Amino acid sequence: QLDDPANMAKLLHLPEALINKAKRSCIRAHKAALLVQAAVSIEILLYAPMRAKTLSTLSLECHIRFIGNGRQRKAVITVPAHEVKNKRDLNYELGTDSTKLVEYYLQTWRPVLLHAPSEYLFPAQDGGPKRKEHVSGLIKNTILEHTGLVINAHLFRSIATKIHSMAAPGDFATISHVLHNTLQTSMKAYAQFEHGASIRHYQNSVDTARKRLMAR
Repeated sequence: QLDDPANMAKLLHLPEALINKAKRSCIRAHKAALLVQAAVSIEILLYAPMRAKTLSTLSLECHIRFIGNGRQRKAVITVPAHEVKNKRDLNYELGTDSTKLVEYYLQTWRPVLLHAPSEYLFPAQDGGPKRKEHVSGLIKNTILEHTGLVINAHLFRSIATKIHSMAAPGDFATISHVLHNTLQTSMKAYAQFEHGASIRHYQNSVDTARKRLMAR
């Protein structure tokens, strides 16, 4: 699906599109809140690709903190190794726009979904974390409804590699850090995305050489 640049664009710009739809006065508050919750989920998975279980249990007390002010304000996500499947610490610092989105959700829309005191970014009605299946379902159904793409939360770790391979083919080191995998694991699991991107990258090098080295 994401070999088509138009589809990739739909996914990359979906959080912003969902926010704009939520702001429409004709949408019920609960529906709008879920749109923003989906937008935040997708934004985090794009910029801080993690497993659905980790995403669903993010705690505002234990895992998320905010640093700086103004344009320097950032949301920092830290999850200790013992809470992660591959037993590696997760550390992500979100950019300004992503941080604004998270704070907008926390200030305006999370209270709409809150039925009991809760420390979780995505609270269930009893105050505990929203179940992984419910967060995953929201992500998958929202993407399908608004883009026509069939993408679940689990795929975002692969999508991260595909996105990076478009800009920097062969750069497994970066993606291994982003996904907190070993370099060998990243190379083995995600090599499928590298061939086409590497060919295009090489062909661009040929084009560049032709422009720089004029025929005599």
